[in-house]
Amino acid sequence: MKKFGNIRLTKSDLSDYSRFMERELLDHLLRCEGAFLEAKTLKPSTLAQKAAGDWRFFDNLRAAPPATFSVRKYDAVMGWFADNWPDEAVRPDALLTFEAQRARQAERRTNNGKAEAERRTESGEAEAEKTAADTAKTPAGAS
Repeated sequence: MKKFGNIRLTKSDLSDYSRFMERELLDHLLRCEGAFLEAKTLKPSTLAQKAAGDWRFFDNLRAAPPATFSVRKYDAVMGWFADNWPDEAVRPDALLTFEAQRARQAERRTNNGKAEAERRTESGEAEAEKTAADTAKTPAGAS
C-alpha cells in the first residue's frame, strides 16, 4: 500500500488510476490530431511525422490494443501542437490545459532561478566565483 498525503492506495488502485490516465492522455492526443487535421490540409501520416517523428504514431494509437507512449512523448507531441497550432483554429480543451501547465512550469523555473540567484548573491557565492574566474583569466606574472 502506498500513502500519498492522507490517502492510502493499494496496487490495484494505482493500476486502475494508471489505466485511466493512459486512456485520458490517449484521448487528448487523438482529439488534438483530429482538430488539427480539420484546421489544416495535411495527410494524417504527415502530421504524425511532424508532431511525433513517426508517420504511424496516431495510427498505432488507434490500433487494438493501442500502442503505449511515454509521458515524455506525450509532452513532446502536445508541445508540438501548442507551438504549431493554426491561429484561426479553435484549440481543444486538452491543449489549453497543457499550455497552461507548461506556462506554470516555466514560471516556477524562472522563479526558482531568481530565488537561487538571490540566495547566491546574499551568500556571496556569485562574487567569489566571479573573482575566481577573473583570477584564472589573468596571465601569470601580470598584476
